[in-house]
Amino acid sequence: MILAATTAPAGTSTAFRATRRVRITQGTLSNRSSGAVTVSLALVARDSADGFNVISSYSLAGYDTVSLTGYLADAVLDSGERVFVTASTGSAVDVVLTGEDTP
Repeated sequence: MILAATTAPAGTSTAFRATRRVRITQGTLSNRSSGAVTVSLALVARDSADGFNVISSYSLAGYDTVSLTGYLADAVLDSGERVFVTASTGSAVDVVLTGEDTP
C-alpha cells in the first residue's frame, strides 16, 4: 500500500507520519527539476525533533531518482513515528513510500 506520495518543500518536512505500526517495503526520492538538489532523510521517533539520519546531504542529480529500498528496507515505524525529508529546493523532490501493516 502507498504510505506517502508527496512533494517536499524547501527545508525539513514530514513526508510520512505513521498512524499504526507499519513496515516500509520500498521508496523513492525523485528530482523533478533540471538542477541537482541536496536531500536528507531521517526516521524520527514519536515526540522527538531529532531522528536517525538514513540519508544525509545526498546530491540528487536533475531528473534523477534514488531508490530507498537499500536505505529503508524493512524499517518498522510505530504509531506517531515519522519520516522527515530535507530538500535544498522546494517543490523539486517527490517522495513515495510503500509498505504494509505489521503486527
